[in-house]
Amino acid sequence: MSVFSLFVRKLVHHFSRVSWKSLTLIAGLHYGIGYLICDWTAQDHIVDTWYHYFHFWIVTISTVGYGDFYAQGGWNTIFVDIWFIGFGLGLFGSLLGKTAEFIFQLINRHVQGMKNFSSLTDHIIIFSNSRLDAQRIIELLLADANRVNRTILFCTTQSDIPHPMPEHESVEFARLTDFKAEDEMVRINLYGAKRVIISTDSDDENLALTVHVTGLVNESCHIATHFDDENNIESLERLKLPVECSTSNRVEQLVRASQDHGTTAIINQLLNTKVGMTLFVARVDNIDTTFGELKSRIYQTYGADVIGIALDELGKSLEILPTGDTQLSGTVFIHYLYNQRLQASYFS
Repeated sequence: MSVFSLFVRKLVHHFSRVSWKSLTLIAGLHYGIGYLICDWTAQDHIVDTWYHYFHFWIVTISTVGYGDFYAQGGWNTIFVDIWFIGFGLGLFGSLLGKTAEFIFQLINRHVQGMKNFSSLTDHIIIFSNSRLDAQRIIELLLADANRVNRTILFCTTQSDIPHPMPEHESVEFARLTDFKAEDEMVRINLYGAKRVIISTDSDDENLALTVHVTGLVNESCHIATHFDDENNIESLERLKLPVECSTSNRVEQLVRASQDHGTTAIINQLLNTKVGMTLFVARVDNIDTTFGELKSRIYQTYGADVIGIALDELGKSLEILPTGDTQLSGTVFIHYLYNQRLQASYFS
């Protein structure tokens, strides 16, 4: 390795360790002193205009080539070259390195979940420490073609879980230090979320996080969580928390599969937005009709099948296939089967 190459490498190494502010100051000093040197050595063709000098400065320190501007005058040329090439090359390499480092940090913050999402609103937050579960949840959400286009923010505390879908622009990723840390809840803007899905490692953690989150979200936010033990659902009901809970219903599904073969296939399909008919719910305000008229009109017009109605969002009052003369008025939550989501206005 030549002495000059070693010198340049040393310069780049030292320059790359300084901050953007210091590097910008050094570049400004190099630019200004270089101008004075060119003026002192009578390089009038270089410093006659600011853009001629800038052109000379940038092509010299980048070693692109002089083109139509270069120093002249014997020893003056050597003096100018030492300043511009000797120091400028290291400076230019450092600027490129800093720029590449900055771009890499931006990409890394996205992939590693270190971005700040405090400006997000109306988004969907998923709390989970299972990449497979989170990825499946996200896939099913995205498969709902006519859903409201909300940003999906996957949150985890596991350091070994990467971004599940970095290629999808509506899916974001946040690695948290703790699911209950106040500063982390601010970073993901929990208060501004429209939907929260909780599926952590255990029922106890799900219960604790659900209770914690309920006091931090806005009134219009819907929280859904899962429990293997139905006693936890009863605990939330006693606390009168507005949370929708799912459970495995393992025993019930086994009995139905044993007695009526193929029922598990129906259950799985009704919950899967990626295959066939799916169960959807539409909130309809100011409705005034009967169940029979609504069911007939929706089926004849769209081919969708209305199977139930509820007067509350969580489905506590759900009635499956009520009689046709059941009167529907005011605000009603309509449960129906179709291969895609229908607009609520279709049911009015």
